[in-house]
Amino acid sequence: MLVYEKAYDTFTEWCNKKKITVVDQGVLMVYFSSAKMESYKPSTAWCIYSKLKSMLELNDGVDISKFKKLQMLLKRKSTGYRPKKSRILTLEDIYRFLKEAPDNNFLAVKVAMIVGVFGACRRMELVDMSVDDIEYIEGGIKIRVPKTKTKKIREFVLRKGSEDVV
Repeated sequence: MLVYEKAYDTFTEWCNKKKITVVDQGVLMVYFSSAKMESYKPSTAWCIYSKLKSMLELNDGVDISKFKKLQMLLKRKSTGYRPKKSRILTLEDIYRFLKEAPDNNFLAVKVAMIVGVFGACRRMELVDMSVDDIEYIEGGIKIRVPKTKTKKIREFVLRKGSEDVV
């Protein structure tokens, strides 16, 4: 929720500087046309719109989803924008890294990659794990992912010499 509050705080500070007391479609159109907002990519502007939509509804009772001119402004600014594609690791890239990268420099990264890929873990799930979540069992290790996005504990087993995940 912190990022939502930050977006809302930035907007309310802007309103205070401009001595704006009532938030309406015109105010938001000026805000999203301001120099600061112009410097953002369209995807970032839409993200800020989404955060403000939630926070303005919650704090001020203003439903900006009904502001069609504002949505049209954001759509117009998005015209022709092509998002940068992320490079995707292939299975071959992963195997090559695991085999060729020196263990003395990359052992922790290799372990995180194996757990992350075979356990289908999100970044924060890996960060939130501890040594206590790993149990050595006969023929492999059992890994418990305690803090998941779905709030449901997930477990899987990595067996030596196997690509199977149980």
